[in-house]
Amino acid sequence: MCTLVLPAENTLVNGELVAPPKQVLSFLRIEQLTEPSESDLKVFLLHLNTHSELVYQSTKEPLKQALPELLKGLPVDAITRMFNIHQYLPIELLWQHMRYLVRGRYHFHHYLEEQFNDKGWGCAYRAGQTVLSWFNEQRYSNVPIPSIRDMQRMLFDIDKSRNLVNTSEWIGANEVGWIISKICGVECKIVHLSDGLNIMEKVEQLRHHLQTSGCPIMYGGDNYAFTIVGLNYSWETGECEFLIVDPHYTDENTSRQVVSKEGVYWRDKSKLFKKGCYYNFCLPQILF
Repeated sequence: MCTLVLPAENTLVNGELVAPPKQVLSFLRIEQLTEPSESDLKVFLLHLNTHSELVYQSTKEPLKQALPELLKGLPVDAITRMFNIHQYLPIELLWQHMRYLVRGRYHFHHYLEEQFNDKGWGCAYRAGQTVLSWFNEQRYSNVPIPSIRDMQRMLFDIDKSRNLVNTSEWIGANEVGWIISKICGVECKIVHLSDGLNIMEKVEQLRHHLQTSGCPIMYGGDNYAFTIVGLNYSWETGECEFLIVDPHYTDENTSRQVVSKEGVYWRDKSKLFKKGCYYNFCLPQILF
């Protein structure tokens, strides 16, 4: 017997199933299911991931009693995974700026997941996992998100001259593009920037990618890797901010922590891209 907690009502917003907001969390129904279907579990996990900290802090005794039985045997990372973490940031509309965001859902992947210590070297792998999760959520792929060790084995299969298996060597946008291509069957365009000072030369390509495909952009440079999920851009002034999902995050997966500890943030171009450093951007080419 599995006890499944479901929100009172889920609604479709822009074609996506969205769990109820905080004010209706008190309206819950508890169903006893001998064999919960995949769709039942998906609805529950959507609800739990969207409101994880609210669920755990709920004063509803039936809910508290139901959770341990339901969560028993489920992978910890699957339970605590967060989706579309940029939605937790305050909305700041800047005058004469246009905002371009990812479309659809993605998972937030970061350091130390799966009880695996990749701190200091695994940021590109984690950024790649975030992009791969977007493909899964949009039904472009149904392949489970590979672990870092699985990704290393894939890279060795692709290029036998370089064996990264069981190492802590860094990878970049090129390697992430190879993995995405192998798993999802799409071409990945690598956009090269020879000097961070000239980032505005590439902004139009990044904007066009977000506006047309809606797919997150992994990029690497200056010994770091990140995921871009949005742009805030002024055509008149040339001002540009990037919405960053940061794989270097190591704190708890709650909306409060992910914002205060900067798992996600807006950042001006001058603070992201350094003079004299080169950068590579991985743009998966989605065919419509």
